Amino acid sequence: MDAQAVESVGHPWPGLTLLGIERHRHSAIIAARPHPALCWLSEGAVRLTVAGRSYPMQDTGCALLPAGVDVEITADGDDGLPLQVWLLRYRVSPELESLQRSEPVLLPGDSGWRADLEELAESIDDVDPLGLLRTQSRFQSMMVRQLDFLQLQETRSLEDMRQQVEDTIVYLHHAYRRDIRIEQLSEQTKLSRWQYNQLFKSMTGGTPLQYLTELRMDQAKRLLADPTRRLRAVAEQVGFRDEYYFSRRFKQEVGVSPSVYARMTAVPSLRVCAVHSLGDLLALGIRPVASTRTQMTWLGYMDCEPLDDPPNPDQLAALRPDLIVCPSYLPKEMHTRLSSIAPTVLLDWQDPIGDRLAKLGRLLDRSAEAKAWLGRYAQTAAHVREEVALRDRTAAAFTFHEQRLYVYGGHNFGHTLYSGLGLQPPERLHERMTSGGFPLKWRCIKTEELADYAADWMFLTVEDRDRQAAAFRAITDSRSWREQSAARRGQARIVDHRWGLYDATTLERHLEAMRTMMANTDPQTAKK
Repeated sequence: MDAQAVESVGHPWPGLTLLGIERHRHSAIIAARPHPALCWLSEGAVRLTVAGRSYPMQDTGCALLPAGVDVEITADGDDGLPLQVWLLRYRVSPELESLQRSEPVLLPGDSGWRADLEELAESIDDVDPLGLLRTQSRFQSMMVRQLDFLQLQETRSLEDMRQQVEDTIVYLHHAYRRDIRIEQLSEQTKLSRWQYNQLFKSMTGGTPLQYLTELRMDQAKRLLADPTRRLRAVAEQVGFRDEYYFSRRFKQEVGVSPSVYARMTAVPSLRVCAVHSLGDLLALGIRPVASTRTQMTWLGYMDCEPLDDPPNPDQLAALRPDLIVCPSYLPKEMHTRLSSIAPTVLLDWQDPIGDRLAKLGRLLDRSAEAKAWLGRYAQTAAHVREEVALRDRTAAAFTFHEQRLYVYGGHNFGHTLYSGLGLQPPERLHERMTSGGFPLKWRCIKTEELADYAADWMFLTVEDRDRQAAAFRAITDSRSWREQSAARRGQARIVDHRWGLYDATTLERHLEAMRTMMANTDPQTAKK
């Protein structure tokens, strides 16, 4: 083919160019920009307000936003989980302008984007030409999938597609024993596998495979309640040909092996020892027979046997527990010893509260109670936000632990302030939380850094035994603390260490305490 022929069939190459990435972990108002944006919610629930119109979004929801409009992101918090919203601004070449819309368009997101977005955020300012090409290529791949779904949605009604996905969900409930392929389900709806997965997740909160696995495990738990059923028969009846693979998957999902679960269900009243997560168990209506003295004291719950911290295995063995709940950071040697006494479940202390409660719910047949707690917490938080009128106020929480000062992130006290009450972190803390490099729990800081975290409200948790410690007094007597505007207004509070805990019972108490502490107080006008 000569140059003339090549020139005759050439055409401008359509393109989307990524311009910038923002990450928000709390409510925010984003001023109008001259370029459109892709908004992806990876955690929590939000309400987008664009040109006076409200658009609700759930976990992994996605929205294409037009250029030139203000966008308000408001945390709904219906699921009680932390909030994380990504906003990707991009430029559109003229060849693709017909695909743009003048109003926001809600679409399913993709749970697999998280890793891609982390990499995009790191490489957006890359000066290496090949690195820039990779960045733009990854972004365009994400956008092609969204625009492809948009075109499909405009040729077929969303309600029609949802009904077809609903039909496959009904099919799963009848056919979970069979060998089911996800491709088979998507073919029934005439959607691509990716489109089917995203729409399925927007409707159920999980992928088709997750949904099928949970369905099979729920059925398996019912079958295991019958002591006459053999493990192989249970595995086959819920769709697993290999009983050993079934056992591994069951333990991953429920927390204990099928045989252990069967023994637990045979016990009329399960004897649980809470080396960890006492507050979570109480929120689910579980009354442990024993817990550590530390947890019992902090929660003010004395209706069980006190354990040493760390626990004494001989003391635990004497209690004849049916289940021991422990933290993931338990030393391996201790875990081995406790596992020889009774089934021992490890809970990851870094997990969001919703994930922890869900795991305990699956294990103890309290899933309904776990969901009820999340709904109750979200409702109470909404009432407190409305009553106290904390909109656009900032807050920061700190803790004095082992002679060092820490500032909280999005967990512990930070969960109450930001996810629960919808308060804003101070600018410096916001920058660190949105950069992706801030630990979920806390970050150690120096006393002189307190000015970087100045806020309308400031809280410092400390154990009673440390209140007179020289290192703690050096913090509270320092100019960095005393000269904060919050301190001058009486809104820099030193509170008990238990307010730094992260369990369901404490989080509920936080809301009531904050209601009392902040009611009828305006950080802009209050006086000391």
